[in-house]
Amino acid sequence: MFRAPIGFLGLALALAGCPTDPPLDDDDSTVPGDDDDDVQPAIVATAAVSEVVSAVIKVTWTIDGFTPEATWAEFGTDGELNHEAVAVPGIDGGYEALVWGVKPGSEVTIRAVATSGGEQYTSEPVTATTGYPPPHLPEAEVTQLAPGATLSGFLITSILTEPSVAIVIDEDGDYVWWHTPDREGTTTLISRVRISLDGRTMVYLATTTPTGGGTTQELFRLPFDGASVVSLEVAGAHHDFVERADGNLALIALDGREVEGEQIQGDQLVELTPDGETITIWTAWDHFEYDPDDPVTVGTGWTHANALDHDAVEDVYFLSLRNRNTILAIDRATGDLLSVMGGPDSDYLDPSGSPDLYAWPHQFQMLDGAILAFSSGDAPWFRSEALEYALDEETGTAELIWSYTADPPLFSVGYGDVSRLVDGRTMVTWSAQGRIDMVDEEAVEVWQLNLALGGGVGYVTHVENLPGIDH
Repeated sequence: MFRAPIGFLGLALALAGCPTDPPLDDDDSTVPGDDDDDVQPAIVATAAVSEVVSAVIKVTWTIDGFTPEATWAEFGTDGELNHEAVAVPGIDGGYEALVWGVKPGSEVTIRAVATSGGEQYTSEPVTATTGYPPPHLPEAEVTQLAPGATLSGFLITSILTEPSVAIVIDEDGDYVWWHTPDREGTTTLISRVRISLDGRTMVYLATTTPTGGGTTQELFRLPFDGASVVSLEVAGAHHDFVERADGNLALIALDGREVEGEQIQGDQLVELTPDGETITIWTAWDHFEYDPDDPVTVGTGWTHANALDHDAVEDVYFLSLRNRNTILAIDRATGDLLSVMGGPDSDYLDPSGSPDLYAWPHQFQMLDGAILAFSSGDAPWFRSEALEYALDEETGTAELIWSYTADPPLFSVGYGDVSRLVDGRTMVTWSAQGRIDMVDEEAVEVWQLNLALGGGVGYVTHVENLPGIDH
């Protein structure tokens, strides 16, 4: 499998490939070459650590003497070559691959592999050593609370402490990828980090505040080795975004309007096209009435949208509005509200007849006939929890069928995330507390990650494998 090439910076270490019997050319004769008129096939590989993201190693190789039917890089630590990296065509010919997802400070052994005519050829092994994450990143401690309970795969998220960092964490709590925007003289908050749909780049949303005031919102896109970083200012964007299959990026954005001489911040849903055009999909002003006497609007915006998801099959957006205690389903084509889940305008009531399904909702996940939401909690309890409601469209009822809160209770005033994993367990992120819990189907905690004191964590995406890598 080939993808478009990605550039790279770094110091290369090169060793020649090991020869084997040569393949035949089209007329079944051996390829002309040296003393015996035969060219011994050779794969010459080099490896270099990225100067931008030292967690990533770029491997390049050339193949002489035959045209490969398939080629890839195999790698590992401690002398084991038990992982594979996908090859892409190199910029200057040959092939290249990115090796990542290994622990900091690891000496990685790598060799290029190619097949032709039923034979397999390999380069001589080359080595490179991954770097270490920035020293200000808080240490992450993992605790297994049940026998054999582990996190399979990786967490894509951000560290909210200053300076904020986009990160990937492995099952042991080790940082295996990181990137910080180069913005001197500013404070930065990275709220959401995502791997692009094509699996070639990392994309994240950051708000930067220069010394002296004012804010700038930017989307950053970079290949995993950080060889090139593209940033795009997206005024008013905040909290969350999703990528669409058509290349558009959907974002939550502020929509400020003047009401009775006062500037009020509402929210809108916009799409940014690849050529830079902005399309407005939906705005809260068209669907809800602003109440100047509502005390929750003070200092936090009127609606305070904070989490976004997209159903690509139905082309429906789901949007959380913290200050209205609701999660919305929005038709992308028309901008119409398809469903209001919770809050004063809710289409669903709990068995007692109340529309109050959650308090200050943040991240959520739409399940089959249900919604799983992180409820941050507000006065007087200030207790966060994960709640799952079964939704009955015909009766308009929402029945609480699963819940989890920490013991003792935790309060995450900002952010907060929850997601159901493919194995049935649930991941709950207490963002402000810098803690991630893994709980089983009975809401019993089995695994926990804690950042050192002062560490906060943004929205979290779990992946079983990193793009281009067979773990």
